[in-house]
Amino acid sequence: MPFHIQCLKELLFLCVIVFPSAYIFFLKPFVLPKGDRLLAENLSTVIVYGALTAFGVLTGSAGEAAPLPGAILFVLAAALGIANVGMEYVEAALPILKRNGSLPRLRPASIYKGTFSPVKFLSIIAAAAAEELVFRQFMIGGILNALHAPLWLAVLLSSFFYALNHVYFGRFAVLQKMTSGLVFSLLYVCSGGSVAVSALCHICQNLFLYFYSLDRGKPAAQRKEAAS
Repeated sequence: MPFHIQCLKELLFLCVIVFPSAYIFFLKPFVLPKGDRLLAENLSTVIVYGALTAFGVLTGSAGEAAPLPGAILFVLAAALGIANVGMEYVEAALPILKRNGSLPRLRPASIYKGTFSPVKFLSIIAAAAAEELVFRQFMIGGILNALHAPLWLAVLLSSFFYALNHVYFGRFAVLQKMTSGLVFSLLYVCSGGSVAVSALCHICQNLFLYFYSLDRGKPAAQRKEAAS
């Protein structure tokens, strides 16, 4: 492999692990000035991770596309996406249980509150898929393999850097996302390198929270009307 190509791959690897979330944070005000927080963040995520993936493809570092696996893996991925919400809740609730002796209720995510929007719905799907392209297809299937890292290390590092890029949500978020990242990474590996499986799991997790928060975020009168 030419030396300059190897250097580009290593530089790209550094760009991926050194807080892409920081690039997203600084890009948001330019993508959607004074706009919706969720939409601005998702669009910025797609732009940043899309650029990293494109760079990976150009340098031959993005990993090979795998054929779609059997339907059972997609069903499992969707179920695990919803289960991830429960796992993350438990991890965040355990310190509260230890301190107060009772578990808190699962609260709606503030960023998802509001009325349903098709644009936001699609942006959630696109952002989750973009993250999976970078942290699974690219990190496990591309750069780490190119650097001859063992598979178990690639899985752990992919999960770790995915979690680290959620540190702005708080210290417990890193632990939560480490667990979810391991689920996404293992699904990617068990599906033979099909990013579609891990992306479906990730999308289902985010969409579950989105719809849960929409319902809880409505005024009581609207919830009563919807139920009737």
